[in-house]
Amino acid sequence: MNAPPKWEVISLNDVIQDLRSGLSRKLSMTDIGLPVIRSNNITEQGVDFSGIKYWYRNDPQGANTETYFLQDGDLLVNFINSIAQIGKTALYKNLINRDVIYTTNLLRVVASERIIPSFLLLITKTERYHHYIEAITKPAVNQASFTTADFRNFTFLLPPLPEQRRIAAILGTWDNAITLTEQLIAAKQKLKKGLMQVLLTGKRRFGDSEQDWEELTVLQIGGNAKDTVQTGPFGAQLHSSDYVEKGVPLILIRNIIENRLDTSDIPKITPADAARLSRYALEKNDIVFSRVGRVGSCFMATKEHTGWIISGQTLRIRLPKDRLNFRYLSFALQSEKSQRYITGVSIGSTRKSISTSVLEKLPILLPSRDEQEKIATVLQACDAELDLLTRKLAALRQQKKGLMQQLLTGQVRVEGMA
Repeated sequence: MNAPPKWEVISLNDVIQDLRSGLSRKLSMTDIGLPVIRSNNITEQGVDFSGIKYWYRNDPQGANTETYFLQDGDLLVNFINSIAQIGKTALYKNLINRDVIYTTNLLRVVASERIIPSFLLLITKTERYHHYIEAITKPAVNQASFTTADFRNFTFLLPPLPEQRRIAAILGTWDNAITLTEQLIAAKQKLKKGLMQVLLTGKRRFGDSEQDWEELTVLQIGGNAKDTVQTGPFGAQLHSSDYVEKGVPLILIRNIIENRLDTSDIPKITPADAARLSRYALEKNDIVFSRVGRVGSCFMATKEHTGWIISGQTLRIRLPKDRLNFRYLSFALQSEKSQRYITGVSIGSTRKSISTSVLEKLPILLPSRDEQEKIATVLQACDAELDLLTRKLAALRQQKKGLMQQLLTGQVRVEGMA
């Protein structure tokens, strides 16, 4: 690792004033004295104070709880956790105006005068840091962990303090934009949920529409056809070894995320295998459900998805076109009422699943075709705005990632900036 002019190659040990884990106790849901930050309170956005637990200010086992009081600017690190969470960091900021302590699964890092806390946090967001944490983590049956000695040995490039502040300020601008966009997405999702609740139940009608709604099951809407709900191929039909680089997409449950199809990691099978499984091929307006795991998550196939194959982890709903606006149907299947039904009838204690016969009995409220189209138009507009904001968020995150690479390695210098 070569340091740019005026920069140093140092280890975390060189910039840590204090490093210690928290208090190990069986915590209470009742406020008995001190709020306690746990591993699940550490998020990408910072320390989340929701779902907080508590411990006594005067520890019954004789520990001095004051030695665990957190201060603004302390870096909290998950060092005993699941593989997915280990190494995750957040800067502490007291948002509740109370003394707060932390658990034994976390490390509190107090930075020395050589590094500003916000720059130290940036260092722990780099790919190099994450690769290092993966290398030093020791898996275990319940939880993985790494040692403080190994953590201290992580090396990185350190610019002078003025340049640290400028780098942190620049990247902080992107963080603010990312946070604002995330808040806009959350607000838009809440608005959509509220609209779905009133529009898909008939609580709010369009214009002078007075035509009664009817409630039919999925199978009744499909004219009681036996292939209204189709399960994907079971058994040893396909293996990951059958996947090819170029071919026909095969839809797995991992590709159905928050009622949309994620094609970024979709496997493909040969045209020959697709022909053999042609009865499981999609047509435009088919609805595809997760059959196991995230049961109830679904998406509607478009013309682009014609001929794609569903897997045994999914279910396909195919309904006649004469009385349906399929966008309306897609929203109705995502409604709170439908999701409650699906969750209620799902089976399995560890991994939920839903059967064809159960999904056939799913009740759907149907207004007139004209009202279906009006409802779908409103909710589609919400989805379009959410899609735009989601793409903006992805772009901001990618821009920040590129900036971090340039600024934290000294490829781009900001030493002369005001």
